[in-house]
Amino acid sequence: MTEGQLNKILDRQFVKFYGLIDRRLHEVRDELHTEIADLKDDVNHVRNVLDSVVGDIQDIKTEVAAIGSQLDRHDQALTQLADHTGIQLQYE
Repeated sequence: MTEGQLNKILDRQFVKFYGLIDRRLHEVRDELHTEIADLKDDVNHVRNVLDSVVGDIQDIKTEVAAIGSQLDRHDQALTQLADHTGIQLQYE
């Protein structure tokens, strides 16, 4: 076998090897694109859930503040009634 023949064989083997590597890299790239797209969807879903939870917490804080104000008004009214009627309130 001559050097030229050996080089041709090596060149064909290299082209074949390169083709296999290139195909595998494209497959891996496509798999990564799919995985990244799925991951983005998951992150967006988590964001939406967190936004909903934050909204619920804000609603609860507003309700607690309103209940606290209402309780203060009731306490003031009861204190005024007790003072007006001469009843001494006892807190237990």
